[in-house]
Amino acid sequence: MNINILKNLLPVLTAILLISNGCAGRQPQPVQIVQSDDQNKSCEEIDTELKTINREIWKRYPEIKKTKDYNLGVGLLGSLFPPIVPFTIFSDIEKADAVEQKSLQSRYNHLVKVERQNSCGFEHSFIPIREVDTILKDLFNP
Repeated sequence: MNINILKNLLPVLTAILLISNGCAGRQPQPVQIVQSDDQNKSCEEIDTELKTINREIWKRYPEIKKTKDYNLGVGLLGSLFPPIVPFTIFSDIEKADAVEQKSLQSRYNHLVKVERQNSCGFEHSFIPIREVDTILKDLFNP
């Protein structure tokens, strides 16, 4: 009798795990690119924020690579061993890190534009907005 219960329960549990896979990862929380007080910021405030954003951008790349590698590993294992497929619930299918990274790059570029409009005289350059995969390849595969 226990085997029959288990046989009936296994498909239900698998279905629940596969359906909940749609909730995998976390929701991205991108930074607001244009903020209401941008035009009123002093040159020093803009410079400080640009430096902070730049540090944050570079700090995130190793984390994004780790998440990407983990997602690849889970996907590969799931394709080789179908019983592992339910564990993909732990992968980040939302790509929250990449979305947030792109918004930080866009915010940085917006502030560089404001800085230049205000003739602040700092030497900040625009960051080319490329896909995170391209940047990771450039950084970690010399």
